Amino acid sequence: MGLDLTLSTYALIGGSVVTSNVLFSNISTTAVGVVPLLNGRFGPIDIRVKDKVDIWTQFFKKASVTALASVALTAACSTVVYLNHPSAFVRKLSVTGAICSALVVPYTVLFLAPTNSELFDIHKSGDLDTGVAGDENPRAKHANALLDKWEKLHNVRYLAFISGWALALTALVMDNRA
Repeated sequence: MGLDLTLSTYALIGGSVVTSNVLFSNISTTAVGVVPLLNGRFGPIDIRVKDKVDIWTQFFKKASVTALASVALTAACSTVVYLNHPSAFVRKLSVTGAICSALVVPYTVLFLAPTNSELFDIHKSGDLDTGVAGDENPRAKHANALLDKWEKLHNVRYLAFISGWALALTALVMDNRA
């Protein structure tokens, strides 16, 4: 006797796995990852501001690909559920969860993109390539402030991460119950 799972159930599982990955990897990154390290929450670190911006740039490039892929996978799973699941309630939960997860994209474009652009411009400009003494220049202080600002703006996205995850998990739990 094996499991007789429907396409919708597989999609619900997929949506739950993806949103769980997004939420809990972001919690880990925020708690013990590169951003709090760069912002000195673990104590002072003896690296130049230029190196902080370089590290953030590499982190962001990798993280943004994962984030966009997660939104696409969540949307795909939710679409399968919407088109195939017999329960209107589960369909609504799944679609609402996907919408919450997808809200990260416009929020990022509207609120984080200007900060991202400034950090990328500083990274490309080489303005901070002046050694440790360069950390005292106004551009370096501005870069540090941008890293702090980025973290605060990023943390607002937890509203979408938590909502998307909770709704996806609820839809999965309600599968074959609603």
